[in-house]
Amino acid sequence: MSSPETFPRITNIGVPSNAPRIIEPGPFIEAAELMERCQSDWDHPTRDAQLIQALRINSRLWDALRLDFLRVEHPLPEVTRRDLLVMSGFVDFRTLQVLSEPTMESLQALIDVDRNLAAVLMGWARAA
Repeated sequence: MSSPETFPRITNIGVPSNAPRIIEPGPFIEAAELMERCQSDWDHPTRDAQLIQALRINSRLWDALRLDFLRVEHPLPEVTRRDLLVMSGFVDFRTLQVLSEPTMESLQALIDVDRNLAAVLMGWARAA
């Protein structure tokens, strides 16, 4: 597993910084695993700190995705970008909800979003 410093890993190596980024499924899987670990250790005294770290990493990942999709020249179809931007709004909303009233159920929604997006990204990679 990558350390938190490696998030978000949405990059093109050797491509100019103004070029659209490649979205990799790995960081979404890793973020989901961090949140799942919080669920497994729900009653552990360090849960709050672990939860905040996992949510921060997930938020940074979605922030990078959102910033990239806001670029007009992004190669993904506009409707796909718009759907992912809407999903990022849900992630922001749910993250705040988990932070204010942590429950395993509300955290599960974030895990599901990350895992489902990773599955879609893996499908795109296989189709390419």
